[in-house]
Amino acid sequence: ADYGNAVPNFEFEIDGLLPRTLGGVLSDICIRTGMEPDEYTTAGALNSESIRGFVIASGSSAMTAISPLGATFSFDTYEQAGTTRFVRRGQFAIATIEKHELNTRQRDESAAQRYALERLPDHDLVKSTSLTYRDPDRNYQENTQRATRLFGNAMTNRSEQLALTISSDNARRIVDRSLWAAWSDRIPARISVADKFGFLVAGQLVMVEMAGTYLPFRIENRIRGVNGIIDLELRQEDPFI
Repeated sequence: ADYGNAVPNFEFEIDGLLPRTLGGVLSDICIRTGMEPDEYTTAGALNSESIRGFVIASGSSAMTAISPLGATFSFDTYEQAGTTRFVRRGQFAIATIEKHELNTRQRDESAAQRYALERLPDHDLVKSTSLTYRDPDRNYQENTQRATRLFGNAMTNRSEQLALTISSDNARRIVDRSLWAAWSDRIPARISVADKFGFLVAGQLVMVEMAGTYLPFRIENRIRGVNGIIDLELRQEDPFI
């Protein structure tokens, strides 16, 4: 066509050949940083999470781009033996640690408490969460979903704004899960176990016997000393969120 000296405005809609998943987005980010395929791994659950689009608008580190995705889709990033692992929360427990197996120590060491627990006060926790995203049902304009606790003394309002294209139903599910996850994660713990549990790695879920019941904890850090004692840093998790 002959447009003369005035070129009209064109609009294009690009539809990818394959549906994009969270695992695929994480793989793209890792590849663009120069990582080899054997230097990172994504769990199967991440590859089932559908994403219509995700924009990184400015130059940043890989972790700067990945961190908000982790908070939004409830996965954690760990490093093990030189491999970066993206692990989805809500797994089944890999092991059960009985009360008599806590507080492992050498024979010449004095007895200490079996475990150390902390509990964040209610007013330091989250009262409401919101997620601003790109809504395909609104011609890819911004939309916001919110979730709020109606009772309690929490005072913090958490908001996240991402150049992320997802459906409204998916966004609603994400903010509901984020709100309750903030409360279920309120209790960190520290324990010591014997080399019997040497197979445990960060990101796994374990059941720990405490106060006459078994509580689910996510392993956030694992340190094995030369004495064979393994120190675990844990955080309570609700695997059903």
